[in-house]
Amino acid sequence: MSASALAVPDKVCGKIPSVETGHDITQKLQALIDHCASHGGGIVTLNSGNFLSGPLLLRSHINLHLDAGSILQAIDKNSLYRPAYINWPWSPAEAFLSLPHVEDVAITGEGTIDGNGEGWWKAAQEAKKNRHNNFANNIPLSNGLPRPWLIESYDAHNILISDVHITRSPMWNIVLRYTDNTIIKHIDINNPADSPNTDGIDVITSQNVTLSDNTISTGDDDIAIKSGLPGTTLPNETTKNIYITDTAIGAGHGLSIGSETIFNIENVYVYNVDFNGTSNGIRIKSGRDRGSVLQHYVFDKIRMNNVRTGLSISAYYPHFPKNNDSPAPVTVTTPRISDIRISHLTEKNVQKAGIFIGLPEMPLQNIDLSYMNLATNASFRLRNALLHTDTSIKIMQKK
Repeated sequence: MSASALAVPDKVCGKIPSVETGHDITQKLQALIDHCASHGGGIVTLNSGNFLSGPLLLRSHINLHLDAGSILQAIDKNSLYRPAYINWPWSPAEAFLSLPHVEDVAITGEGTIDGNGEGWWKAAQEAKKNRHNNFANNIPLSNGLPRPWLIESYDAHNILISDVHITRSPMWNIVLRYTDNTIIKHIDINNPADSPNTDGIDVITSQNVTLSDNTISTGDDDIAIKSGLPGTTLPNETTKNIYITDTAIGAGHGLSIGSETIFNIENVYVYNVDFNGTSNGIRIKSGRDRGSVLQHYVFDKIRMNNVRTGLSISAYYPHFPKNNDSPAPVTVTTPRISDIRISHLTEKNVQKAGIFIGLPEMPLQNIDLSYMNLATNASFRLRNALLHTDTSIKIMQKK
């Protein structure tokens, strides 16, 4: 899918000129988007300049195009926004750019989307430091105080995000929820390594998603694939058919599947990805209180350098016990993790090569490892896991 493949007319039907630099363009830009959509859609362009805006709604058949040198920056005024949370339906202003109930929408160009998030980060750090969350019941402190996301699609079809630069998100950068047929390519996401909960791309209850040729460095999961937590009233939809290729991952927590997995996560394919300086490489995580079916994952041609833990697959979240615990009854929230193939993996300067820990009542099944070169002093940690390996795995011990 490309911009031309979307049902978006190839015509400029609105433009914000450079003379608006430094001004609040919220009303002008939203009016252009709405007018363009009401006339069949087209391209709304931001010329070079630094433009300020509050929350915006993108409509069907719109391509928001940011020219090189343009910056669309969120206005630093918390009252304009509302917090977002994975278990809630979409609400207006829970993201800087919202794509709700739309089809054929693109965000393109070589400009920058700037979430202006430092004030939000400070509030989240204080809430977590004080172990206090006075926002709403049943929201875990690990969520780090709910904040607005930067870009969110919800109940959406045929989405393209291409070439843009994304920075300083208040919380998660790009969030796909109940979204089908999405391509995110040639973008870079850059947030400070200490910015709290600033996931790069979150794929949640979505299908047929391709992430290609991207560069991501951030303060939490660089890419996270999720499907929801218990207690939600949102529809039960499996996250599936996720393709991640030709990607460079820097600071952050790496590529995570989970821990929110109640609606299942299936068919994930990851090819030709570099991890450099992440705390984790590939991490699959769930728990007895939130699990379901996690299966059919392929990781091929993966390179890791200066990573704390290369591979981690665990049915315990957030922490696994130091020793074996007793089997628990199998329930609808018991994680069922199986059919994972990892091949052509190279690890350098990795502290822990791999952790594979299943539940005594539901071990990890059919984990296939092949053609791996592990330059590390750390061995695998195994518990309740069925691994298939062969002589293609080489562990090069440091001298």
